[in-house]
Amino acid sequence: METGWYESVSLSDYFGVIARRKWIVLLVTVLMTVSAVAYSKNQTPKYQATAELLSPIPVSSSSKSGITWSVQNAPLAKTLKIANLVLNGKPEPLPKLPPDVIVNSPDFPARPAGGLDGQQLYNATGVVPNATSDGIDFTVSASDPVLAERLATAWAVTYGNYVTYQNIRQTAEKFISIDTQLHPAFYTVGATNPKLCTAGTSAGCLTQAQIDTINSQEAGPRNALLTAPRPPDVQAASNANQTQPQTTRNTILGLVLGLILGVILAFIQDLLDKRIRTADEVGRRLRVPLLASIPSPPRSLRDHPLVLLAPRGGAQGPSAEAYRIAKLNLGTVMRANRAKAVMFVAAADSEGTSRTVANMAVALARSGSHVVLVDANMRRPAIDRFYGLDDRTGLSDILSGHGDLADALTIVDVGGEQPDDVGTNGRAATGGLLEVLPAGPTPADAADLLESRAMSELLGELRGRADVVLIDAPPMLPVTDAMMLGSKVDGVIVVARARLASRPHMVAMARALDACAAPTLGFLFTGVSVSEENEYGGYVGVGGAGLSHTRTPQRERELL
Repeated sequence: METGWYESVSLSDYFGVIARRKWIVLLVTVLMTVSAVAYSKNQTPKYQATAELLSPIPVSSSSKSGITWSVQNAPLAKTLKIANLVLNGKPEPLPKLPPDVIVNSPDFPARPAGGLDGQQLYNATGVVPNATSDGIDFTVSASDPVLAERLATAWAVTYGNYVTYQNIRQTAEKFISIDTQLHPAFYTVGATNPKLCTAGTSAGCLTQAQIDTINSQEAGPRNALLTAPRPPDVQAASNANQTQPQTTRNTILGLVLGLILGVILAFIQDLLDKRIRTADEVGRRLRVPLLASIPSPPRSLRDHPLVLLAPRGGAQGPSAEAYRIAKLNLGTVMRANRAKAVMFVAAADSEGTSRTVANMAVALARSGSHVVLVDANMRRPAIDRFYGLDDRTGLSDILSGHGDLADALTIVDVGGEQPDDVGTNGRAATGGLLEVLPAGPTPADAADLLESRAMSELLGELRGRADVVLIDAPPMLPVTDAMMLGSKVDGVIVVARARLASRPHMVAMARALDACAAPTLGFLFTGVSVSEENEYGGYVGVGGAGLSHTRTPQRERELL
């Protein structure tokens, strides 16, 4: 069962994901920021102003329960009725009073509000008790700062006058309840006023004493109605603040949200992308050491698969140097495992196995070793093209009994000192030597030929003939050829190409290598950029203990 690749990762791995997906992070961040700026520019400007209505009663006269006047009245101050009163200035009329009763009530002037109706003003207004004083704050939002200040102040004044007006109404109703005893006909149709009682009358009349008492009771309400009301104590609104657009805030918010969203999308895409991009991930999957990270050759050398033999200084480039490092590390693991015949294999096709093993053969030969390079990929041979060995007798001819090894092997000039003599056993007397055994004609039964006894005898003969036998094998997963060879070689080198090898392939490759008879000596990571190659350095495990951690079916895997 495949486990997530984020297991056993460090903080640098997460930063590596962001670095690989930096264009996603950058694009999302820019889009979110630009969208925030565009949204701000398209917003209708709004301004907010606050006016305060102070309590008309002393604090000592507040409710015995401890609830202040502002807390009691704030919910009553924001109603649609008050909003309409602010705009239209038409309070409910007072009860009918006698003509001789003069009422001084506050004014409620109409205040046009730039086309706003009562519902819109209600929605644009906030009313809350003041946090530091026994007052009520009226906050109005409008498209014009002067309008916002005017409406906030008007609402505070209107509600203050409305409270006074309601008190006048209560006083008027009290006066009417008293005056009805003297003048019921004024208030009720069909009623008659009582007469002054004289001697011998009792029903429907009032004595002078009763009349004097009623007049005395009316005096208080009558005088209260006549008294001019005290204007509300209002702190007028000023210095309206702009609440939208808040371009700076929106820009910063868009930048932060864009960055967060971009990082999330980068990790999601990285999780969905099954391609492998780093050598560390291959090492974690296969639990084998990295021999070298080999960068792709420059464009000028793309037509020269053998970079160590390429013109125009190709042999001094980063790719060539990486092959030299791989040669040193390969020699180390081969000596540690006493391996002489080594198979190079990839999980799938097109990962550059043939190109890699061909260059490794040149590097080993130029260092003084006698190398035999065998193209065992008889299904899709490539070695013959690299060395210009078309139409030569090859491996398939030998294994099928139609060719001889001496006729099939071809000595290749690797640009170094060639040996003066090749002995009867094929060994060079001095210096390095590279002999290539091409694949030959494509057979119908490639897997059977590789599993045959003839293949075992051929590898035995090549071991006695050369210092190193390198075998280019078909990919491990699609066909069984590599598994057949695994029982006949001394070790396996895995080739994985950056951005082509996949996590599912590496999981399947790990299982296949566990089932392979030969130990896995290490892996080569190809197709990296020059910057990545410098990061890994290609020196992983050179002469170090990490190179001793080879894979065997019986041995428990260890992290490098």
